[in-house]
Amino acid sequence: MVRKLGVSRIVSILFYNPLQRVPEEILAEGTAIHNRLGFSGTTTYRRFYEFEGELYEIIGMPDRITEDGYVEELKTSSRERVEKALEIGKTQANILCWLTGLRKYKVYVYSPREGKYLRIEEGVHDPLKCREDLEEGIRRIKWIESLYKQEKMGTSTTMEDFLKATNA
Repeated sequence: MVRKLGVSRIVSILFYNPLQRVPEEILAEGTAIHNRLGFSGTTTYRRFYEFEGELYEIIGMPDRITEDGYVEELKTSSRERVEKALEIGKTQANILCWLTGLRKYKVYVYSPREGKYLRIEEGVHDPLKCREDLEEGIRRIKWIESLYKQEKMGTSTTMEDFLKATNA
C-alpha cells in the first residue's frame, strides 16, 4: 500500500507543535499575501519515497517556479522570527527541489506588518538533508498516528514521551 504525504505536512511536523492549529484568519491572510505577491503555485508534483519498508507518495506544490529553474518559496514572518521562517522555507524548498528535479531555490521572507521582504536567500538542493528531513518527518508522523491509535484504544502515551521521542 502506498501512503500519500504532503510536503507541507512533513515540514510542519518538523517545526511546529503538532497539537497546535494555525487559526483560519492567519492562514487566509497568508494565502492572500501569496496571491498578491505572485506566489500562487498551480502545479502539483509527486514522487515516491521508500522508508522502513513502506512506500510513500510525496506530494507538493511549490509557491513558484521560475523560467531559469528556481523553486521559490514565500514565508510570512515578523522581524523577530525571520531566522526561523528562513530555516522552515529552506527545508521546504529543498524537499521541493527533490520533488521537482530542480537544483536551485530561493526563499523569500516577507513581513505583512512592514509590507516588505525582510530576507531573500538562494540555495542549492542538498540531497542528504532532504533525505534526513523526509525520514524524520515520516518518523514523527508515524509516531503521532501511533499515539492517536493508542488513545483510541485507551493505552495513550504522555505528551512528555512524545516530545522526547520526536526531539521536539
